[in-house]
Amino acid sequence: MESVENFQLSLEKAKKTLDAADRMIYTIYPIVKENRLFVKILEELYSSLIDLIKAILQYEYIYKRIKLYADAETNFETFTECASRYNIPREEISDIRKVFFLFEKHKRCPMEFVRKDNFVILSDNLGTETINLNTLKHYLSTAKDILHKAEEVLSRKIL
Repeated sequence: MESVENFQLSLEKAKKTLDAADRMIYTIYPIVKENRLFVKILEELYSSLIDLIKAILQYEYIYKRIKLYADAETNFETFTECASRYNIPREEISDIRKVFFLFEKHKRCPMEFVRKDNFVILSDNLGTETINLNTLKHYLSTAKDILHKAEEVLSRKIL
């Protein structure tokens, strides 16, 4: 069954990138103490969350509970609607949105810099978003929690 393989591949990719983000936060950062690493950690968290959501949506699609769309925003709304089956609360969905928002800001920003213990993203209208170690640890914890909840549900019927 090809879609089962796709779902499992997405889940494995999510685990690997989440492990990479974890290593960067708890092993690499304490050694190098370079705040520019925060951007790479954010990218890994973003990638992991994308693959995790993809795995959940593929699983839901296999069991014909949802339709998938070409539009990423519509698929994210579909994910939020089925999140309750995975015991994913609104606060965690809000954290996912914040990671996506920060990642998009980083991709489109004209300027970024380090200030004290923060990595600052400056937008065109001179608005700022900051990323720091505690924020990244919080998002990592949220992503791990969602991964754990998803694995519980996704492992039930596949075998």
